[in-house]
Amino acid sequence: MTPAPTELASSMCPALVELIQADDAPIDRIEIGPWFTVDAIQELHQQLPDWKFHLHDGDLHNTFGSPATVIEQMQAQHAVTDSPFVSLHITLMFRGMVRIRKFGVPFPRLSNDMMTQRLIRRVEQVKQAFDKPVILENMPGFPKFTVEADPKRIRSICDATDCDLLLDLGHARCAADNLDVEIHDYLSALPLHRIQQIHAHGPRIGRWDKLEDMHEPMQAIDYDLLQWVLERCRPQIVTLEYWKDKSAIREQLYRLRDMIDSITSQSLGGAIYV
Repeated sequence: MTPAPTELASSMCPALVELIQADDAPIDRIEIGPWFTVDAIQELHQQLPDWKFHLHDGDLHNTFGSPATVIEQMQAQHAVTDSPFVSLHITLMFRGMVRIRKFGVPFPRLSNDMMTQRLIRRVEQVKQAFDKPVILENMPGFPKFTVEADPKRIRSICDATDCDLLLDLGHARCAADNLDVEIHDYLSALPLHRIQQIHAHGPRIGRWDKLEDMHEPMQAIDYDLLQWVLERCRPQIVTLEYWKDKSAIREQLYRLRDMIDSITSQSLGGAIYV
């Protein structure tokens, strides 16, 4: 059976709304973040009634406090979106700890294996609360904390939870740089057969002369990597995670639309995806 065409999405922002209202946004759906309240989501539906919205849950599962309270918040948000899955970060440290560690400040933490088991428990709690798939997003790590970015650990967490992958290509480029691994080798070590969604954006060189997750416009290497991945899998959604400049959003969306449509036509002609 031929898989359904991959949908193109873009992160919600005022510039995207302007493009949509000008009928100049070649997308299928809009991605919103966990900071959108239920009321805010309902207002978006009223403003853009003909559009599908899906939620990227991000770090919600990793917050302090009662998991039940967090899950109730997630369920309320999903009830007013058209999200095909719950999407969570593969975040091992508590919220706020990564920011502290990034700047070299010592901070007590659990062992890597204990943090992994804590994440797996949180993911299982989310899975039990929803009747839709849960997918997990790879994180970039940074030079002083690469464990989250280790492709073997990412694969083991996906296997332990039986969750598919949200491949963030910008994060993957940062991770490969932090681990001093060639990017295609890094991607090949991930469970590509599990990819259900892709986040596309461009990292840039930052502190320590390493790539950082800055969500800048995509460059030639980012498009080449996306093409490479799309030749090996068929995600349900590709999302442009860029929101800073309207003309840059427009340019990237049209280029991504052409790429996805080309891949789709090739698959209909008999290409094989693995």
